[in-house]
Amino acid sequence: MNLLKRLFALAASVSIVITAVPSAVASADIIVPIDTASVNVGVANKRYCPDWVPNNYLEALEFSNTHGESYAKGEYICIVQQRPLHNDDAYYDIVCSGKCVENKELRYEFSKNMEFSPEDAPDKGDTEAYENYMNRLRAAGISEDTEELDNYFRVEVYTTLFQDLDVTLKSGYYVDGEPCITSSRTFTFGYTSSTLIKEQFDEFRFLPDCYEEYNDFIKEHGNICTYNGLIIFCGDVLASKADDFTTEQHGDGMAEELMSYTIPYRSPKMNEETDILRTVKAYKPVSVGEIGIDFLYTSPDEPEEEKKSSAFFTIEIDERNYNKLYVVENKTDLPEWVPTDLASALDFDNKYGVSHIEDGYICCVRRMENNGKGYTTRRYMKEIKNDNEYDAYESYECQVYSKVFGFPDIIASGNEGYDEYVASLKKLGLKERDIDYAKKDVCYSVDVFKPKPSSSVSIYWNKSRGNYMLDQSESCVLNFSVDKDGVIKETDLFGWIPDCLSELREYIKNNGNVSINGEYVVFCSIGRSFRIDPQQDGISEISKLFDYNLESAGIIDVAGGQYGEVVIYKPKRSGTVTVDFNYSGGTDTYEPKGDTTYSFSIDDDLNVSLINNDDVPALVLGDCNYDGVLGVSDVVSLQKWLLGSGKMKKPENADMDQNGVIDVFDLLSMKKQLVNVTDNCCGIISDPKPMLAVVYENHAWGAQQDITVYDENGTGYNMYLGNNERDENTYNELVDLHNEDGKWYKALTDIMKNEKAVKSRMSDDIVGITREMTAELREHKSDKIGTTIGKMWDAGQKTIYLIGNDTDGKPILLEIFSYGDCLEWIDCKEIQEYLKKICYSLPVLDIRLIHELEGKK
Repeated sequence: MNLLKRLFALAASVSIVITAVPSAVASADIIVPIDTASVNVGVANKRYCPDWVPNNYLEALEFSNTHGESYAKGEYICIVQQRPLHNDDAYYDIVCSGKCVENKELRYEFSKNMEFSPEDAPDKGDTEAYENYMNRLRAAGISEDTEELDNYFRVEVYTTLFQDLDVTLKSGYYVDGEPCITSSRTFTFGYTSSTLIKEQFDEFRFLPDCYEEYNDFIKEHGNICTYNGLIIFCGDVLASKADDFTTEQHGDGMAEELMSYTIPYRSPKMNEETDILRTVKAYKPVSVGEIGIDFLYTSPDEPEEEKKSSAFFTIEIDERNYNKLYVVENKTDLPEWVPTDLASALDFDNKYGVSHIEDGYICCVRRMENNGKGYTTRRYMKEIKNDNEYDAYESYECQVYSKVFGFPDIIASGNEGYDEYVASLKKLGLKERDIDYAKKDVCYSVDVFKPKPSSSVSIYWNKSRGNYMLDQSESCVLNFSVDKDGVIKETDLFGWIPDCLSELREYIKNNGNVSINGEYVVFCSIGRSFRIDPQQDGISEISKLFDYNLESAGIIDVAGGQYGEVVIYKPKRSGTVTVDFNYSGGTDTYEPKGDTTYSFSIDDDLNVSLINNDDVPALVLGDCNYDGVLGVSDVVSLQKWLLGSGKMKKPENADMDQNGVIDVFDLLSMKKQLVNVTDNCCGIISDPKPMLAVVYENHAWGAQQDITVYDENGTGYNMYLGNNERDENTYNELVDLHNEDGKWYKALTDIMKNEKAVKSRMSDDIVGITREMTAELREHKSDKIGTTIGKMWDAGQKTIYLIGNDTDGKPILLEIFSYGDCLEWIDCKEIQEYLKKICYSLPVLDIRLIHELEGKK
């Protein structure tokens, strides 16, 4: 028993309001028969349920102390109610209600009155089982010669289909034949992901309502904690009438009592009185601010020795979570490095940036202006149920501190608190004469978490110091994961890129001004005045993901001070690229020295490696669209450019005769080269056949279909199912690509021949490798879809098919990738590598989807 629990075991209260536990009124049972007209199936005393459901009095007694009066597991809901025996004046009832009853979707699987009987004991011949039973009997306080007890347990088990179920347990007594209810408690059950997995949705899903849950709750959370948005107190209180037990609140925030109840220890003596009341109090937040709650008791024997235990909380508005109030208990036993005022928050920001992990804690700080107005935060803490199923989470709370520290209130000389005010300015490195120059509206939020093993923590900020904007979104996201051994790791980009000047100096010292990390290219510098103007050339291309600036965290602007800049780039496609960052600045220690031209090689997974500038492959003459291959797309690009209706990424590469002039003769030369197919030339096929199709289908609200067919020259033809009378690229009969009569092939060739089809281009390098895949497709015709990941409902499905010929020349179609309601791909390494290569070319494909299928995401 911990200190607070022992403390409250010494005091008592008559002011505790008991609102959630049935009164222990001695009474006889009124058996309410099952109304078979209101349920789907009514079967009493017939067992269709698992072994954990009690089957005799002793099991029911143990069950009620372990799980309480209600419990749900799998598809079953079990209710256990202790009732007096041989008392005609008492009223007890279990009432089922809700949609599942109205719709006759409730099924009674088992119902039984369980009275104590010596016949429940195992045969004495089974020595081990009998000894175990007798030990349990003695532990329950039942003597070996007991023949009958004055109470029994009513046990009912239900299953439901698609609706929630409310189960109300009532107790009281009869007055003139009519029940007078003195206690009523309703439990709510439903399901989330599966109708076969029932869950409890009322407050007692997380609040303790039985002896063992009460002890476990205190062991895990302590006597005072925040849980599921509430402030919860659990403690033993003596039932002596002379003692007084009260609570007091102080601070700007406010909480109101939601419920107060005591938890009985179920025993064979149903009406046995005990001096210890296992008390649970739950408070809900009602206004924002810091709040302290004191739990006080006094005893007439020692009136001057008032004893109390206090806890301190912060109540905030989570604006991005439906403006709900969020409660955090501010622990006082945190590590010394956690900021406790504005000065230490500034020091933290300068040393660690926005986050730091140490001693099993995560601390996140955010610099805010305008006293924090308009800034929002959202927190997610999730517990991983299965190490192999990272998408199966259970929410939990692990935040132990949340405060905002601002500039100290100005106090005039001679007033109370002036010396403390001057001391706080000194900690900030300020004197009173500096006040006019200070940013007095600057403040810092400090959030601290102590996560469990096998869990995750995510923090969302809508604004932050600098420009931490990922993908041009409106928020900065900090993600942390905890492995099964409790080791915490930051998994967002700021887990490895610097987010303060001290980290940036160390980063540049170890990695240089330009570095790579997986799929990212990082440019960074520290100086007083500089800029970059990147220019790039190559088959591949990198694009800026985001950038941000770093300065010393202070509250007075320093003119001419150093600042840092970090720019993060991601590649768009595989290949090579040379980037000249065109840096212009000074020659400070952490600025680039000399040439800032770098070359990078990007593989099919979009991982980047640094290469020498001389190792970049020479461009293929005539490759106007920069895909590394001379092909039909280059001819099309040059034709449009000569007509003044198109652009080329590198026009000078179209100068086939190298005379310095780009004209029709270069076009003729290019067409002549396309007659032959070489490693760097994807030749023209005079009578191209279909080789790849991208099909979108959604039949949830009627037939929807959209097809793009690519021929062997890489020309795409798009049409969709619609009204053929309209002058658009539509057809009027659904194409079935899964039939075996070959009609699908004619439907695809008809699309290629249709003048209404909207044309597009596949890049020439993809044309070549797709031709190779279709040429040997017969070798893969038995390959099947492998990995499948469920995604969403009613999103439709986009599917990629390769098209080739069997050994007898018959067309064959092979599904290789699909995305929408589910994500899946073929179980063939060769085709999987092909899909990676064409990711940038087809809109339906994204390397992130491929990585998810590979389990890398």
